[in-house]
Amino acid sequence: MPKPNRRALAKAREFLQRHLLIDGHNDLPWVIRLDPRAKGDVAKFGLDKLRNSGDTDIP
Repeated sequence: MPKPNRRALAKAREFLQRHLLIDGHNDLPWVIRLDPRAKGDVAKFGLDKLRNSGDTDIP
């Protein structure tokens, strides 16, 4: 793995100090699609079960 460019890294850190960064993607649809039991069916997946790895909080 190449060493990070110190100047670029400092610039990125400065930017992140001034701006909020939000990870807005959601892996849950992909997890449901690949689930061997649900095979893409949301109802079969069972969103009420805490067995997903889609990093989505659904109360």
